[in-house]
Amino acid sequence: MLSKLLPKFLASIIGEMYGRRRWQLVGLLVILIVNAIAEFANFGLFFILVRLLSADLGGDQATAMPVGKIEATLMELTPLNLSLLFIAILTVASGIRLFTYWASAQFSYRLSYDFGTRAYSRFLHQNLAWHKNTHSGDIIAILTKAQVLSHALVLPILQGLTAAITAMGAIAFLLSVSLVPTLVLALIYLLSYLAIALLVRPALRRNSMKVKLAHASRVRSGQEAAASIRDVILGGLQGHFTEKYRVYDADYRDGQSNSLVLTGMPRFLLESIGIGSLIALTLYFFQRDDGLANVLPILAALGLGAQRLLPLAQQIYASWATVSANREIASEVLEAARRPAQLSSKRSVASLPFEKSIELENVSFSYSDTLSPVLDNVNLTFDRSSTIGVVGQTGGGKSTLIDIVMGLMTPTQGRMLIDGYALRDSEDIRRWQANISHVPQEIVLIDASIAENIAFGTNRDRIDMAKMADCITMAELDAFVATLPNGAETRVGERGAQLSGGQRQRVGLARAFYSSAPVMVLDEATSALDTTTETKIMHRIAHVSEDMTVFIIAHRLSTLKSCDIIYEIGEGKLTRFETEAYLSRPEASLT
Repeated sequence: MLSKLLPKFLASIIGEMYGRRRWQLVGLLVILIVNAIAEFANFGLFFILVRLLSADLGGDQATAMPVGKIEATLMELTPLNLSLLFIAILTVASGIRLFTYWASAQFSYRLSYDFGTRAYSRFLHQNLAWHKNTHSGDIIAILTKAQVLSHALVLPILQGLTAAITAMGAIAFLLSVSLVPTLVLALIYLLSYLAIALLVRPALRRNSMKVKLAHASRVRSGQEAAASIRDVILGGLQGHFTEKYRVYDADYRDGQSNSLVLTGMPRFLLESIGIGSLIALTLYFFQRDDGLANVLPILAALGLGAQRLLPLAQQIYASWATVSANREIASEVLEAARRPAQLSSKRSVASLPFEKSIELENVSFSYSDTLSPVLDNVNLTFDRSSTIGVVGQTGGGKSTLIDIVMGLMTPTQGRMLIDGYALRDSEDIRRWQANISHVPQEIVLIDASIAENIAFGTNRDRIDMAKMADCITMAELDAFVATLPNGAETRVGERGAQLSGGQRQRVGLARAFYSSAPVMVLDEATSALDTTTETKIMHRIAHVSEDMTVFIIAHRLSTLKSCDIIYEIGEGKLTRFETEAYLSRPEASLT
């Protein structure tokens, strides 16, 4: 599991980085090392400046630290010049720290972008069976969690790493100034933070899981209420859904606030411990009676060290705590980003040649091993340029059969052949799907113009408007579009909320016409249309389908009149009927 150990967790993040991000990480580490060197130089110059100033008190300037060539040269400067040099180095170091912060933020948000877009892409490249078994609210929740990677995972890790490297530079200098007091001070901070970390770790893990589950539940609740808003309004159920959301949101906020408190708590405890430690060290040095001039530089260096090390230690701890508090969410996003793609990622592919027939050979399908098969050893051949009707009781397997024909579902047993060629993998399926247009009963429209919805997936500047106009006419949508102030450029609203059910279906039909695919699947595609409009559209389909293969799933008998053959599904089997014979049966029923 990713969340077992932090080193393994970090290794998994690095393992999922693109190559350029790894090189950027190497560059960032170099910047962090430069930052630590600058911190070391700050301490050194400050110490030399204090020693130089304390010389007037009669102390031995060489007592605290051996004089090297660099230090000897610096101590020849006047206090004013040395002070100016110290200020200059401090300014440069501050600039380096600012650049380090900027580079860390840029890297973290870009890495979050990588993982978020990759997770989104991997969701889209899962097959239909996976999407049927996955709540869409969970998908949206994970995508919104992707932003957590930047401010609650990658950036804290980089800030903690920056603090750790800087602290090592500071400690290295302090050890050269005074070994034992520095070790004592470092151990006090280290052991204090380790003890606190061990105490709060279980709570952080609980909060991490709590926030993860509550966030997903919040998104689900909001999505379900929005999708059923008519029933919510009619039933006066606003209070019911608000209460559900309130409970989930309270859990989410409680988890976040508790983690925030646990993250910032040690700073307040360690401030008093740090001050007490400095007081103890001061008393220790004065009891040695080494003289104020000799003690002052060491105390000044240790004081500055403590003043710098406490926030650095707090940053290291806060980074660890933040990562721990968001580990479950981050792990979920990382798992989504590396989920194997089940479908081909190619959009523009050469369509699979289709000249003769679609053949189902010994095809069976079941949604579960414990359920009866929806299709049981089906053997069928659909000829090209024919119109095929598919009927049967609700839940009898009509849509499943068509999903298999469209390559959206994979048979439990058996195979599908196109012109005798068996589809073997996702690449073959993608090439076959390039031949298909699909009009479902419930048309899903994007919040864009009518034209963009008809030319679905095509950039605005590449839409063939002449072809668009023909498709609008074929779908009996031209009279409606003519009444709109902006014509086909009129926006339809979220999920086509500005259109009626019949208008949405006609946009879906126009979309199918625009694709010019040789195979058209109409799944209750005219159920929301009046009989007159449906008849006109079906006549147009019959006219343009002389070289097309059309599958029609319908409950209306009138919709099936143009079919060459009709198949009735029942108990996993298909029965073939001539159209006239089926429609003339007294018991013919499509409900």
